[in-house]
Amino acid sequence: MTEDELGTFFTPEQHATVAALVADIIPSDDEHPGAREAGVVDFIDGALAGHDAAWQPAYTVALTGLADYCLAEFGGTYETLADDARGVVLAGLSAGELNGTDATWTKGFFGVLWQHTVQGFLCDPVYGGNKDMVGWKAVGFPGAQYGYGPEFQYGRGTPLPMPVPREAMKKLAEEHPEKFFNAYSYSN
Repeated sequence: MTEDELGTFFTPEQHATVAALVADIIPSDDEHPGAREAGVVDFIDGALAGHDAAWQPAYTVALTGLADYCLAEFGGTYETLADDARGVVLAGLSAGELNGTDATWTKGFFGVLWQHTVQGFLCDPVYGGNKDMVGWKAVGFPGAQYGYGPEFQYGRGTPLPMPVPREAMKKLAEEHPEKFFNAYSYSN
């Protein structure tokens, strides 16, 4: 991703760090893509630039603190660390403490990051995450697609064939008027 393609809040360095963090929170496996492939970092970037702008200071402080911690403890940025070092850092974040750090930014940041990660992985793709509906596919949800009613989306039925041609709908209404709201008319 180039700097021109980045969202509107994260710096390129922050973008790379958050992309690595979310990839470690929801990693890809042999069967399903993870948060990186779902574009979760882009969702978070857009959310922080929009409806979740109140979290900007928390992210700024936490990402700066995380960068300082990783550099001091491991000699690099989070995204460049070996998997075992990233695991130590992520475990510290999830516990709300990093070894040798007494900063308040560690308290609660992981919960916000985790929440944004899950939201970005499972949101409607129109919001910038869940690219190609990979999150929905991972949990077996077909998504809010045309022709799928609640009974199918929640596993209690089969989808109606859609779109239904006007003539077929007219015939169905004539044969089963009890299934249609009586104010509808299918006559020309």
